[in-house]
Amino acid sequence: RTFLRSRPRISLAGPVLTLAGYRDAQPYILTFTLIDREQFDPDRPLLGTVWRVIGLIDGDVASSFAPRAAGATATVTFVADGEDGATGRIEIRFPCNQGSIAYTARGTDQYELSGIEATEMACEGDADKVEAQMRSVLTGTIAVDVTGADLTLANGTKGLLLSPA
Repeated sequence: RTFLRSRPRISLAGPVLTLAGYRDAQPYILTFTLIDREQFDPDRPLLGTVWRVIGLIDGDVASSFAPRAAGATATVTFVADGEDGATGRIEIRFPCNQGSIAYTARGTDQYELSGIEATEMACEGDADKVEAQMRSVLTGTIAVDVTGADLTLANGTKGLLLSPA
């Protein structure tokens, strides 16, 4: 706190940010090297990564949870039919069921889903809530966004937050 109250001199030279000031009447210098987020935390590959559901999106509200503690462990894995990844299937492990659904890529961030095939075991509690949300998101056309180790799948106002398993 004392350092910031000293109103340090700020300079930026390329990717190097320097704050020079005083702390407890002594000269003090802080140097930060700025790097692009992609270098520090590169985007994980969508295809082939097992993505674990860690949160649900409903409108403007995102809620996270500990899937194992909630008894609601769920994953999705995009598996390509060919090398270009334009078509394939999503392997789905719901909290109480499993299945797959075909996809066709529509650009880099839109996927059209069709033909879900899944078991139909009954769920209860948090597991049922997660499974219902997954089924409502994984239909029709979904928006896909990978940023670092985060994957967001969205369909209208509903969505899933995922991270590598």
